[in-house]
Amino acid sequence: MSVPYAKVIVNPVAGANATRRRWPRISRLLKKVGLSFDYQYTEGVGHAIEIAREAVGNGYRYLVAVGGDGTANEVANGIIDTAGDGTIALGVVSTGTGSDFARSLGIPRHYVDACSSLANCSTALIDVGVVDCHRNGQPLRRFFINSAGIGFDAAAVQTTERLPKYFGGTIPYLIGLLRTLAGYRNQSVVLTVGDEVEAVDIQGQVLTSCVVEKVTRRKAYDRTLLVTLRVPRELATTVASFKRKEAVPFEPNPEVWQTKIDDETIVCRCERVTAGEIRRLIRDGVRDMNQLKVLRCGMGACGGKTCEPLIFSLYKREGIDIQEVIPYTKRPLLVEIPLKILAGMKEE
Repeated sequence: MSVPYAKVIVNPVAGANATRRRWPRISRLLKKVGLSFDYQYTEGVGHAIEIAREAVGNGYRYLVAVGGDGTANEVANGIIDTAGDGTIALGVVSTGTGSDFARSLGIPRHYVDACSSLANCSTALIDVGVVDCHRNGQPLRRFFINSAGIGFDAAAVQTTERLPKYFGGTIPYLIGLLRTLAGYRNQSVVLTVGDEVEAVDIQGQVLTSCVVEKVTRRKAYDRTLLVTLRVPRELATTVASFKRKEAVPFEPNPEVWQTKIDDETIVCRCERVTAGEIRRLIRDGVRDMNQLKVLRCGMGACGGKTCEPLIFSLYKREGIDIQEVIPYTKRPLLVEIPLKILAGMKEE
């Protein structure tokens, strides 16, 4: 499959203005690996969104962001705003300060290697998050492709953005982190978790439906959230945890099935399992998705939540009725472990 003509969006000030100096060489490398493209410099915050929107509207199907995480995020927002059907590919040449997005996807962080990777046809489907908020009293919707932070995370980034970019790499972030740590004060945050959840006992058996009243954090540096549930008094000492109510039955998304999935496409991002590997097992008669774990598919951090809809679509593409497919067995909420085991003592 040939690589389509690309629109390259360059943030010249990314990486402490290093991208402007590196762009002539990056341009030559892209041409050397066989990428046909035209390019445009961004002129300020938000400009990459406008360029990406215009490019998609003009028929480009391959956009490349040259810059940092902010540049990749803006290009992604422009793509999704204009064509959220998964038909546009996003490439990244990381020249920014943090480059977390490139790192999370396994994209080479050095621009020379990243340029070489853009010429192949390997793609990966990724999840996109959305944040609805207000800016200057006006509603604002922004998408994110890697992570979104509030409170301390957001304050650290804001502090870093205000610093002079004399250094590249992680040095500005470390300085911003330390400055924020010195002056940050806890913020009051209200999280809306949902109307109702199901309270469960130590074995994971559902006891009753209940309402999440609040979610708090004991200390600013503690990542463990304290969830307060409203349950009947007689169950107060029995409830051990909670879970979301049973999800609605799987209903295929036609937009996902219309998106072409090549054999090289990474379906399971956690374990880097490709569509071709999964197709071979499907064609061998596998109808229980748990058997796909022989590839470690669905055994990553997300427990199969990300790749399951894509695997269903692969079954459908192979002409399999999805009612015949057994979905992943969900992981148990908790397992009771005697304290003596944690203390190194043997069970009697």
